[in-house]
Amino acid sequence: MNKQDFVGTWALQSWDTVAPGGETIQPYGDAPHGYIIYSEAGVMSAQIQGNGGEGVTGDGLLLAYGGPFSVEGDTVIHHVELANWQPIVGSDQRRNAKFSGDQLVLSASANDGDHSITWKRV
Repeated sequence: MNKQDFVGTWALQSWDTVAPGGETIQPYGDAPHGYIIYSEAGVMSAQIQGNGGEGVTGDGLLLAYGGPFSVEGDTVIHHVELANWQPIVGSDQRRNAKFSGDQLVLSASANDGDHSITWKRV
């Protein structure tokens, strides 16, 4: 896997989280909208608009962040330089990446569960 595999625009299809208790929730609602864009220059930008949901989000929440990205094996790393959620600014957001046809699934584990975010190439 290399940077070129990611380059392009991807539309959000779903965000599912398996909580520590085993329950699957949609933290950004059942029909969130969003895009993630990876440029040939090595910069990424993500925007996700929730439509409700359980857990960490409220109705209408927007998550937006961007910065350089790098690839290590099957992991893409978003080096966050700016975000509307201050706690992630300056962090490296590591995502396991899996390509399947025109879909990209980014996954990560956190204290609130195992997240799986599915994107479709535009």
